[in-house]
Amino acid sequence: MLRPAGKLCVADMTVDEDELPAEVLTHPAAWSGCTAGVSALIERDLVRKLGKAGPTEIEIVDRRP
Repeated sequence: MLRPAGKLCVADMTVDEDELPAEVLTHPAAWSGCTAGVSALIERDLVRKLGKAGPTEIEIVDRRP
């Protein structure tokens, strides 16, 4: 729970589905290693899920390849 105007910082690994070839997205080793979206979500899905939890102003401030 955050107080009003509180801030939450999340550091997580996300994937860009447009940058991964289909053979990676569907490869069993990629799925088990969190590269193809099991643990590593697509960024927009992460933002959507965070929004469902309550925050109303979600901002991505840094991305590193």
